[in-house]
Amino acid sequence: MNRVVLRAPVELGGIALPNMETIQDQKGITNVMRQLQLGKEIATDIRILIAQAQLDSGLTNPILEDTSTNVSYIEPGMIRHLHDRLAELEGSIVLEDQWCPKIQRVHDISIMKKLSQLKGVKPRELQHANQCRKYMRVITIAEMASLCGTHIKPNRFNGRWREKSRLKWNRQPPPTGPMWDTFRRLIKRAFCTKNMNRAKTLNIPLDTPLGSWYNKERHIEYEVYRSQNIICKRPVEEGPSIFERFETVGEANYF
Repeated sequence: MNRVVLRAPVELGGIALPNMETIQDQKGITNVMRQLQLGKEIATDIRILIAQAQLDSGLTNPILEDTSTNVSYIEPGMIRHLHDRLAELEGSIVLEDQWCPKIQRVHDISIMKKLSQLKGVKPRELQHANQCRKYMRVITIAEMASLCGTHIKPNRFNGRWREKSRLKWNRQPPPTGPMWDTFRRLIKRAFCTKNMNRAKTLNIPLDTPLGSWYNKERHIEYEVYRSQNIICKRPVEEGPSIFERFETVGEANYF
């Protein structure tokens, strides 16, 4: 029988036979929502999968809520399939109390969201860039850039620098040299277009310097925290974080 007759609506003389993939999506999305509403063990497992996919994607918007962003660079699985099917249906799932990274400062943005919006970028390039990002344990450009927010240091592109993060990242081997080259090229296209030919040993200035910090949850454990009159330094040794406190001496602006 002709496929058009099978899929066409009854009003036009067709049989209106639904697509099997559509039926699977309807039942699958309904089942996921039901399990999340019940809030039992299966719901906990689903939330763990969502949180892992959120970290792998590097997005700062909930992965099942913002389905307009391309996430083809993450590993295939249940959450990626659910995201892609919701995107085709122009739908979303909003979950309360689901973990999601936060933007850290003014002009900050998710690294992978910005890279996925580049014109002509290939899925393989995004996969390599994401591997480098996860190896460094960063999510937004503020976490990768210098603390002053004006440039990106050269050691961000050679595998010798990694952030100290409280999050549980997947163990992975160091990215290869060509993967770092791809990552550096995409970062320059996305954030440093005025300095595309900058040497690898030099800092790369950002097109838009980052502004003041937000009072948000942070996963990175910085070595030093400073206010106008106080510096708190984290110990280098592993173990409980007991900070050393330094205050300014009198009216002099030194510690």
